[in-house]
Amino acid sequence: MVGHINGGYVIDVDFRDGNEAPASKNLEFIKQCAMQLPIGKKFDRVRVDSAGYQAKIFNYCDEEEIKFTISAPLDKSIQYAINQVDDDKWNQLGQSKKERITEVVHSMTNTKNAFRLIIVKKDITPMLPTLEETLTDEQKAKYYQEMHYCVATNDNELTAEEIIKLHRQRGETSENKIKELKNGFNMSFSI
Repeated sequence: MVGHINGGYVIDVDFRDGNEAPASKNLEFIKQCAMQLPIGKKFDRVRVDSAGYQAKIFNYCDEEEIKFTISAPLDKSIQYAINQVDDDKWNQLGQSKKERITEVVHSMTNTKNAFRLIIVKKDITPMLPTLEETLTDEQKAKYYQEMHYCVATNDNELTAEEIIKLHRQRGETSENKIKELKNGFNMSFSI
């Protein structure tokens, strides 16, 4: 695991065995990163992938007044929540004609507080541009496919669209820093 702070600077790393579960010791790693900050400084926000979708991380962030955005796995309770959203509750996400967004209040076992679940629905129907113009709505519906992407957050100040934009930034910095570590220090080599 690699922890980053503003500007993408690496604050801490945890090199693990390849067979260790991605969800193990995530809260401990967040606390370890917090200890690397200068005295008197603390995190005000944490972004984590779905391995961090854990009640103990949510509770810790709430107790420490840290805002979080954490990717949510599409488990049964989230699928149920998605299926309960009325069609008129979905809004276009930014300029994208293929993505729609909504949000619900959600909770999970052992979280002390409910949280916002931001849901993005993306149209992934394979369609040629010229073909789309010739098909009727009924024909298009026959081939319609979608996927969902969810982010849990305790941030009640930013809009749902702002949360998604913020959360999607994590990959830009993180993936490049990990690649630099692996390639620059030859950490991808194994014996």
